[in-house]
Amino acid sequence: MIFSRCGLFTIVSLVVSIVVLSLSFSTPLINAALNNQEYTQAEYLVGLFNLQNQFPVSGGVINFCGNDTIIKCDPSKVSVISLLLVGNGSQVVTLQLFTPFQKLTVLNLNNVQAGNQFVPDVSNYKIATPTWTVTSFICKRCNITALPDLILGFLSFGAPDNPIEGNTPNQVFTNLRSLDLSISDPIFLRERYIIFNQTSEVISFPDTSQLVLSEIPGHIRTGSNLKLYITLGISFNFSTLSRLGDIKGIDSLSLTDQFKLYSDEVDFPLSFLNIVNGAKDVSFTNINFRGPSSPLLINSTSLRSLIFRNSPLFNINGGDFPFDIFALTVSIYSLVLSNCSIERVPDLIIKTVADYELNLDLSNNQITTIPNNPKNMNVNFNNNQLTGTIPTSYCNTYSFFANNSLGGVLPDCYRCFAKDPFVQRAIAGNNGFTNFDTNWTPSQYPSCSPTTLNVSMYFFSVGSAISVTGMIGWTPDYYHLPQYPTVFRNIAVPNRLAWINGIPTANYTKMISDGYFNVTFTATTPNVTVRINVTVSKAIIDSVEYVPIIGGYSFFITGSGFGANVQKVSFKLGPYTCVTSSAGNIFAACLVYETSIPQDMYNMTVLVQGVPDNADPFPVYIKYPYPFVFAVDGCPITGGPVILYGSYGTVYSNASVLVDQLECAITSINETIINCTISETGTRGYHNLTVVVNSILWFSYRSFVYTEDNLPCPNNCGGHGRCDGLFGACMCDKGWTGPSCSFALLNQTGSGGGIDHNTTIGTDLENGQFNFTSDINFGFKIVSIRELDGLNNENVSREIQLSGWKPYNMTNTNVPNPYQNNTYTNRLMLFDNETTIIYQMELVKEDRNHTFADYPMVLKNGSIKISFSIAGWPYLSQFNSLQLVIESSVDPIEAACALSPTIQTSSTGDSLNYLTLELNGKMMYGRFVPRVISDGRPTYSKAVLVDQQTNSVRIGLNLPYCQTLCELDPDFSSLLIESKAPVDECHPSDLDDKKWILPTAIVVGVVGFVMLSIIGIFVARRVFYVKVSLKHGVIFLKKRRSRD
Repeated sequence: MIFSRCGLFTIVSLVVSIVVLSLSFSTPLINAALNNQEYTQAEYLVGLFNLQNQFPVSGGVINFCGNDTIIKCDPSKVSVISLLLVGNGSQVVTLQLFTPFQKLTVLNLNNVQAGNQFVPDVSNYKIATPTWTVTSFICKRCNITALPDLILGFLSFGAPDNPIEGNTPNQVFTNLRSLDLSISDPIFLRERYIIFNQTSEVISFPDTSQLVLSEIPGHIRTGSNLKLYITLGISFNFSTLSRLGDIKGIDSLSLTDQFKLYSDEVDFPLSFLNIVNGAKDVSFTNINFRGPSSPLLINSTSLRSLIFRNSPLFNINGGDFPFDIFALTVSIYSLVLSNCSIERVPDLIIKTVADYELNLDLSNNQITTIPNNPKNMNVNFNNNQLTGTIPTSYCNTYSFFANNSLGGVLPDCYRCFAKDPFVQRAIAGNNGFTNFDTNWTPSQYPSCSPTTLNVSMYFFSVGSAISVTGMIGWTPDYYHLPQYPTVFRNIAVPNRLAWINGIPTANYTKMISDGYFNVTFTATTPNVTVRINVTVSKAIIDSVEYVPIIGGYSFFITGSGFGANVQKVSFKLGPYTCVTSSAGNIFAACLVYETSIPQDMYNMTVLVQGVPDNADPFPVYIKYPYPFVFAVDGCPITGGPVILYGSYGTVYSNASVLVDQLECAITSINETIINCTISETGTRGYHNLTVVVNSILWFSYRSFVYTEDNLPCPNNCGGHGRCDGLFGACMCDKGWTGPSCSFALLNQTGSGGGIDHNTTIGTDLENGQFNFTSDINFGFKIVSIRELDGLNNENVSREIQLSGWKPYNMTNTNVPNPYQNNTYTNRLMLFDNETTIIYQMELVKEDRNHTFADYPMVLKNGSIKISFSIAGWPYLSQFNSLQLVIESSVDPIEAACALSPTIQTSSTGDSLNYLTLELNGKMMYGRFVPRVISDGRPTYSKAVLVDQQTNSVRIGLNLPYCQTLCELDPDFSSLLIESKAPVDECHPSDLDDKKWILPTAIVVGVVGFVMLSIIGIFVARRVFYVKVSLKHGVIFLKKRRSRD
């Protein structure tokens, strides 16, 4: 047969194509795309590590991409992206073995000989070769003894099980996100330290760091994502445990004596429990902490879990629980004290209102008695020495009692659900119950009837949700609705409450039509089916709790019949709409977007769509809970520690304090006290105070003042007194008085000045007054209480005029005459008798020293001391404060002869210091001491000039935001002087024939919620008497001199 050249070529081409095609089906060409350089190097590494039998071979070609656990290729099988190579300890590795893999991202080596130069070589090449993309480098058991002093170029680095020792510069970790320097064998233990390259640096650990250290380094970077796991190294310095108090804001901290190197007792770093924004999860393992002498308080602001394992001395008096369990903060959800030799546990009573979702692990101790557990905590009592029976209250907790010596009757909640694996784990071990044997097989388990379970319908609510109560078991997998198998089942509280949600509309309608549904329990013996009748229940409110949030208030409502559909249930708090945020049949939450709700009683109401009758209104008294400050211990103007007394709740995240724009760095915080430090120099005067706790802001307008010790005094006190630099006021020597101690006092015995103590005091109970004579010269009175706008004290939110005083006996309300012990007391009740205001006057019979709010005063014989208190004021806003207004005015009698007074004031900063008034040859002086007692704590206030008319002066005494009680105790030393001014026809030289009228000045120091005013009367030549009237206030009377 003859073929043309062209035809022959065609036939040959066809044959070749057929052969190639057949080969493509018979031999996988997966490695054909792997470049020759990487293929050759991979072949060398496989031979070096004796891994030939780990990869498939076909046609003499090794499929390196066929075992991802050793060599992983990119999706196109072009390049190697990951290497995991485990040697036998003899393989020597260098950088050049891995540079051919230009797209390598993960290099993981184990049990090879690398040496100290290998790590810097790999890092430097990575930095110098951008196309070489290694981001994760691990070299385990590589015989590395030191890390390089350079910034590693990886995101993740590990050198576990290497005999690293000495100092590692902190800059090594600069770019890392993950670091593993752990060890699993004590042969690798060495002394290891982290050092600074510069003394001012802060150690910046990677987000996840596993370390072996011989001390706790100082100045560790804070960061919410940092997880720090430290194993104690050789020669560990336990004194550095105190540095744990400097570690703030991290996620997890673990400290472990992994190889039990140390048995000596060490002190637990107590400051660690008071860290503001400290670590969230903390654990200590195999550290022999010395037990405390008294129960420890946990004031850490963010601690979620605290774990002590194998600290056999960490108890009190050889066996008592080491913490004050009543004071545990609600932020802690897990507390582990395992193998701490605890023998006695107090009743698990916490101060929180609701059930406390705390998991308490007390396993491996010597506890003999099960404590009461009213808050339904989950407790692990495994491996103790418990005797007696399991209380039925533990049926509502996920608690464990395995390997104890319990006996008696096992509660039905365990016995009936014995097929549930949880129950089997919870009671296993040496326990010997009279009605149950933990060694029984399921065929021997006792039977339980529907009556025993006592399961019932609690309510069926609109919104396709059901709540069932009774002995419902432990695990939702062990109860079913046979008629409705697809519904979602949950257990909210074991053996108390179950939720059944996700009921389709058709099933919901059928349940209503049938009037019942069945529940089958499969953990019982035999299976138990219970019929539950369906009724649509009326919504009922049982309780309402509230907390402030950013922008308003969050309310938590418990009761029944709310349903689970937030679109179908709505709430109102008085006039405020409360937007439903969640609903779960027996509870609901709603939000009121109003930052300032006036303090008052409101009705909470609920409306559920489809329910004909809804809950009766539930009364809720709104009183701002937190945050707020009622008293301040300030610092000098140059800075220093500050204490803020107030209310701050129990969650302290995102907390800060500002004085104007200066930060007061928080050092500790609990429910009632913030300690902070100002590190910059401030300015004199009153400053705005801003406090943020849990991202909720509280602001007080110009309420912070620095403590000063060098304020100037008038005329340097004239040489007759000493200067009190704290307030800029003179403390006059005996016999002298006045703003600058320039007025001499006459002897008040005999014919000198003062009140005639032989005068009979008369009282008029109906008008609430007492008097000494009937002539009037001058007087003062308390006019009103203002509530000031907290954002600007110049705005008045409301003003209450103080009138209608009633006589009141503070010690015995049955005594008709309230004038006792030289004291006269009046009382006002405001706001439906919720607010009590007491105004008290005392006639001082002898000189005595008096200290109020840490400020000393002298009460002179013949003076009048005035006290003032406000209890239970209903603020319109948590930002507001109070101002007491005092007026001194001219009586209209013979007004034609009452010339305009001369009024002078002196102030320190923006608070009045003292004030003098002169009229018709007479002068009165008063000093203001800016101190007040707020809810039992001394703090600062200020006096301001409210109004000044021709013949009257009004002074405001500003009080802080005191929720319970405000007290004032002013230093009021008033001076009445007859000057030598010339006289005129309206003022003849015989002054005894005229009634002279003077406005008075009051010196008031504000302390807390009570105001006390002390009025001292000093006379140069005449004797004056006093008349006290509820209508006119305190009135000074000049005695007439008889004419001969």
